[in-house]
Amino acid sequence: SSGRQRLIVFDSSFLPSSAGDYDVQVMTLLPSDQMKDNDTLKSKFTIAVYQDVGPTTVCDPSMNYDYEQYVDTIYPTVFIQNYGLDKQGPFVVRAEIYDSTKSLIYSDFKSYTLTGLNSVLASFNPFPCSVKGRYTFRAFTTLSNDLDKSNDTVVRNFKIIRSNDVAISKI
Repeated sequence: SSGRQRLIVFDSSFLPSSAGDYDVQVMTLLPSDQMKDNDTLKSKFTIAVYQDVGPTTVCDPSMNYDYEQYVDTIYPTVFIQNYGLDKQGPFVVRAEIYDSTKSLIYSDFKSYTLTGLNSVLASFNPFPCSVKGRYTFRAFTTLSNDLDKSNDTVVRNFKIIRSNDVAISKI
């Protein structure tokens, strides 16, 4: 009969395995229906990972930049994002620098707590550019209940050079 409403509950067999936006569409299929423009209802919903933090962007060391020996100083800085909707923390963010032999030569850490979907700029102690060579910067989060470990680490390579070196070659 016209104008009546009925609540229909569907089974809960839909169990999304990954976070993201999902669309749901419900349609009625009454063959004798003469007003088909109101037979479809569409809605969008989001599945979020609730325990997930990680670095998003390395601000320093800069990409594709050669640092000058004895002139430049690196101020390790990384954006850290809480991808989930829940408050997370405290958790540790660690910054490390490795030389070309993969030896750890710098390490610093900070502790943060972030509310849902918020970010923070994590700044660490300066690293003096005192030895020429190739280096790898690595920053990572250590949230114990993190549900997505694939986004917990960022890496950036950089060089320290000596372009302004003058020396005597012959007498």
